[in-house]
Amino acid sequence: METESTKYPAARSLGWLWLSLAAILMFVLAGLALMAVVGSGSGIGAAAVIPAAALVILGVCAMLLAGWSTTVRYELSPDRLSLFCGSVKYNVAVPEIVSVGKTDLRMTIHSSTRFPGFALGKIPYAGTGDVIMCATRSLRGIILIETATKKYGVTPADEAAFLAQLRGYMKER
Repeated sequence: METESTKYPAARSLGWLWLSLAAILMFVLAGLALMAVVGSGSGIGAAAVIPAAALVILGVCAMLLAGWSTTVRYELSPDRLSLFCGSVKYNVAVPEIVSVGKTDLRMTIHSSTRFPGFALGKIPYAGTGDVIMCATRSLRGIILIETATKKYGVTPADEAAFLAQLRGYMKER
């Protein structure tokens, strides 16, 4: 019999807006590159087709992430913490959690899916190492959940209730 889980929405963020603006910028740049192709007449502008296609692909990815950024949520039961974002799901066994606390993370220059107001996936942070993020913030006020082998970053809207329930489950084991 599966135990009932408590659902926690993520804290609100404007991550969707940042990603949408980035997507629009990429579509505009792709359009300008394609206009150069059409306007060149000599075929010199044909070299702009590949960058334009790459910009369209990046724009579509940014729009997808913008949509996903509004779906971040967490489900907590005595046995498991599940992190959801779009079609991405991470499961953390509560008995494997060794520590939990709120922290600020320090950015590295490594490329990742970390944006203002949204962070998803395995992201390197200075002084902390790799953190599997499913959060509506990327640096400040992150609840860091550590197991023996992995670290997870979350941003529930009701931090106090989330932490109290998670710590309660941790004490029960």
